[in-house]
Amino acid sequence: MNGHVARLSRENQLLMYEIMYKGRTIDEKISESVKTSDGLIPTGGFVTIGEEAVSAGAAMALNPKLDWVGMQHRCKPGYIRFGVTPYEDFMNQGCRKESSTGGRDGTVHYAFVHRHVLKFISHMGAQVGAACGVVEGLRYLYDLEKREGELPVCQVYFGDGAAQQGIIHEAMNYAATRNLPVIFVIDNNHISTVTRADGEYAGRHLFPRALGYNIGWRYVENGNDVVAVYNAAYELVERARSIARCGPGESGPTKGEVRAPAILECNTFRWSAHNESFMLQDVDLDEWREWRARDPVRMYRNFLLELRSVEALKKVTSREPRAMRLVEDREFSEEEIIAIEKRVKAEVEEAYAKAKAMENPDPKKDGLGDVYPPTVIVKKERIVEPLRAGLRTSFSNEELKSKRSFMRSLQDVIRETLRADKRVRYFGEDVRGHGNHMGGVSGKTLLAIKDPDILEEQVFNTPLSEMAIIGSAIGQSLVGIKPIAEIQYMPFMSVGISQLTDYAATHYYTTHTPIQAMFTMQYGGPAGGDFHSNTRLEATLFHTPGIKMVDPSTPADVAGLFRSAMKTQAPVIFKTNVWAFSRIYGDPAPDGYEVQIGIPALRKEGTDLTIITWGPRMLFDVVAPAITRLEAEGHSIELIELRSIQPYDLEFLVDSVRRTRRALVVHQDVEMGGVGESIASAITKDANFDMRAISYGAAYTPTPQHPNLEQYFLPSADGVYKHSMRLLKHW
Repeated sequence: MNGHVARLSRENQLLMYEIMYKGRTIDEKISESVKTSDGLIPTGGFVTIGEEAVSAGAAMALNPKLDWVGMQHRCKPGYIRFGVTPYEDFMNQGCRKESSTGGRDGTVHYAFVHRHVLKFISHMGAQVGAACGVVEGLRYLYDLEKREGELPVCQVYFGDGAAQQGIIHEAMNYAATRNLPVIFVIDNNHISTVTRADGEYAGRHLFPRALGYNIGWRYVENGNDVVAVYNAAYELVERARSIARCGPGESGPTKGEVRAPAILECNTFRWSAHNESFMLQDVDLDEWREWRARDPVRMYRNFLLELRSVEALKKVTSREPRAMRLVEDREFSEEEIIAIEKRVKAEVEEAYAKAKAMENPDPKKDGLGDVYPPTVIVKKERIVEPLRAGLRTSFSNEELKSKRSFMRSLQDVIRETLRADKRVRYFGEDVRGHGNHMGGVSGKTLLAIKDPDILEEQVFNTPLSEMAIIGSAIGQSLVGIKPIAEIQYMPFMSVGISQLTDYAATHYYTTHTPIQAMFTMQYGGPAGGDFHSNTRLEATLFHTPGIKMVDPSTPADVAGLFRSAMKTQAPVIFKTNVWAFSRIYGDPAPDGYEVQIGIPALRKEGTDLTIITWGPRMLFDVVAPAITRLEAEGHSIELIELRSIQPYDLEFLVDSVRRTRRALVVHQDVEMGGVGESIASAITKDANFDMRAISYGAAYTPTPQHPNLEQYFLPSADGVYKHSMRLLKHW
């Protein structure tokens, strides 16, 4: 054993052994269950056997009442340190109805937010962004509320394989630039599934990456030595607490100074295969034999039994080494170690039997569950909501004095929201800006950053790291912050989309803890090209359970939907169309005006054809001119603006199409596989064969940049007219 445990009380030295031994006993039971197919565990069964010292030693350096952890597959003792019981683990491993996930997920894909345990998913490194967000949010709250005491630290664990993921690098850089107290614990067992370390990274070690990010580090050569791991973790945790309190501003570390976050790399070895369903171990047998001799549980047990009593040593007056060696009084007796082992075995056996007896989820009774907290949608009467907005050129100069631009409405509601609640934070690339370039890429936050009542840390710049930005928003929401994360352009979301679709979107479904966060992004031209203007992710986000998405078209609805989104207990995508920023003017939103997410607007009644659309360019530049032409020829057109893309009120749409028998869904995204095709299909599926619905969207190509090609690519007023006439004549 390397180092000392003097910082740990006698009670905690025994506790460290107990969580290691309990983790081992649980995992041995899981391994037995998988290999004998005894009916409890339908999953592969991931175990920590042989690696217990890493999470046990590191987690013992934390205070579970104050600090947070983001675990991974091989962290069973760490989970136990933060209060997860054998019964809870077995229930989740067995996908039982009463498990923390309700049987909707298994293995260690659970979260206990009330115990400061972040959600883990199979993407391995996915929780590192949330880990940054948790301490980012907590530090802000501590400063806001002038709390005294120690600053919370978050340890986040991953293996040598996951260390190669982009999210890991983005999170390390984000934590460094924001000076966050995050400890990145690398459980380096030299294998990822079946790929050996030399196929994962070219360096000899992983901790030197800390030098590139200018953060702290420690390397534990024998990661099976729990005392060495504990001592290294303790130093990094205490250092992070003190340095991170300064924050990222002028009082924080200057350029070149080492920042609060740190890497703790622990060299260890995986005894078993990737999971217990693999019957063969993908290891070198000689290497396995040597590491097996360094059994971390047995090593620490022997260490405790060899510790001499401090009181007995104090009685030795001679300074001669021989006198010290002759002291036989031991700190811990074998009887109390055996007592712990007996108690743990009994607890684990009882928990296993109890979990095995529990029910599986019943699809008929329990269903799949809600993907976000249920909301009561207040249905309105079928009344027309006039647009009260239009192209700037449609108003006289005198009329414009009483109107509000699309962009000004957005700026106003952002400032209003930040002023009203100091827990609201708006962040992203350049959102604060610098020098003459202030307010973000389009100036959305320009009014907010000039308002003296809005704190500097309420609107802050981040690195160019979409995964880290989204992950931070997730973590901040878990500690009471109301985050608004800006992604500069909708296509940029693609490089960080997993954080949204795989982590945020599934959070409530498996943990019953909602992620309340807004993600703003702009799309559309003119002449922005594919990498700034395309909206292809609209279909992906629409298709992902657990996400809400809105796209306002009028200045009033910009404010109304924004206010509603801020109260929504789900990740909300708030799309804004660049084309509309300075082109669309309309009546300002009344004070407190809200548009409930999920409710479309009936903009105009008609009897011959229902046109459904969303987004200001489609509404004002494409659909409206086509309707004018159609009605001039004697056709009666009903116009519905969706506003809320997910969820949307299918019943409202079907009710309209029952009257007109025809529907055309028009949208700016690529038509093939787009939201329009899905809505058109849903309308006819939900109704009957006496109705027809088709979609009309952009061409099946990337978005061109030249204005001439863009006009060919996008839906047009002439195209809406032709599709409408086809429906009117032939159906």
